[in-house]
Amino acid sequence: MTSNVARRESRLRRRAGRHGDPGQAEVFKSLDDALLKLNGIRPLMRLLRDSFLARRLRLDVPLWWHAQRAASRRQALTRRMIAKSDLWFDRALYFENR
Repeated sequence: MTSNVARRESRLRRRAGRHGDPGQAEVFKSLDDALLKLNGIRPLMRLLRDSFLARRLRLDVPLWWHAQRAASRRQALTRRMIAKSDLWFDRALYFENR
């Protein structure tokens, strides 16, 4: 499942070339991003912040993948919990109005 962040990024990239207009899109990533602060792997973030070699080896790719996946799982769990509580409220209101 694609997270909202990834969906927004791909939407922005597609808009850069819409209607045949010339254009390009660049994605800038920051270790200070809220997604990474909430879901990132802290030791890997520290390594990327401090080591040129880690950045050169593109260790940010698995970090972003993990952060987006963790955010997607958290959102899916929240949606399931909301759906369960909605069902419970529907049943409770049905029996109350009988």
